[in-house]
Amino acid sequence: HLSVVCGEDISEADILRLALDGHLKISVNFVYGIHAKAAEWLFFNESPLFFKHESQDQTDFDGLLLQLSKFYGEKRGKVKSEKVYHIDGVWDLPLVGCERIVIGRKYQDLTDWPFEEHANGDGTFVEREGELFELQDSLGDRYGYRAAYWKECFKIRRLEGSKSKNTRKDNLLILRREKLEKLETPYYKWENHDQYYPTVALPEDSVLVVRTHALREFEQLISDIEPESNTATPTDAKPKAEVKKSDGHEERHARNREQILGAALSVLAKWPDECRTDRGDPLASKIAKMVESKAELFWSDAKPPLMPETIEEHIRDWIKKTVGRK
Repeated sequence: HLSVVCGEDISEADILRLALDGHLKISVNFVYGIHAKAAEWLFFNESPLFFKHESQDQTDFDGLLLQLSKFYGEKRGKVKSEKVYHIDGVWDLPLVGCERIVIGRKYQDLTDWPFEEHANGDGTFVEREGELFELQDSLGDRYGYRAAYWKECFKIRRLEGSKSKNTRKDNLLILRREKLEKLETPYYKWENHDQYYPTVALPEDSVLVVRTHALREFEQLISDIEPESNTATPTDAKPKAEVKKSDGHEERHARNREQILGAALSVLAKWPDECRTDRGDPLASKIAKMVESKAELFWSDAKPPLMPETIEEHIRDWIKKTVGRK
């Protein structure tokens, strides 16, 4: 789709570069979800770490701020609550933390071009509809709290299920419950908080995507920066042709086509071997099958908006326009 809009071949590396340069908003789809903590933005010029001391020279301080801003950027994410949530679906990448490093390294792998990592590295952040989260990874049951807690639970259940009635059983139940009570605090503290730490990567089962509205914004950006030489002067301007309004069917078909091409681009990037020939050329039929098999990643009802043969036709046209392959 971007190749058609730009009038030139746009590769996966080009998309990543556009995102890193701030021209295109890139997103990630957490297919199976991920743990995260709520965060907020801390802007560089409002951070108490960078207030000028009375004895410090203003020129020196301004120079220090300039150097620090190149490293930290205009803002950084900061966790505002230790509560751990489980988030899924599509989230936007602000590209200010480790998520910028992740995308930069993907770009470097595709191009063998050095990537200068201008990111604060405080964590990996995602945002959506005004909400900001820092992604978390888990240490699992590293210290055995979970195993010890549930071991006592099973012992108590086994004793409670026993048909015998004697003093020894009652005493054992008292001892087991006391031990379980001592284990509860470290267990719940570990389960709900201590096992989590900021991750520096995106989960392997996540998929990079570009939202439809992000494509619209990019198209608008391109139209806003068209060279002035292409603009007609008052003397040679031609009367504007009457614009025929498209009906609802045409608009819906265009939206469906954009969704299909966006999905095609995603599966081609995520599963290149399954979408290409032995020579490495993208093949429309293979891409179309991958789009259908991974439909749950792109549509809530797991159903593509177009028929299989139409999907393959659109993908084939797209490949012809971009790389000249069938």
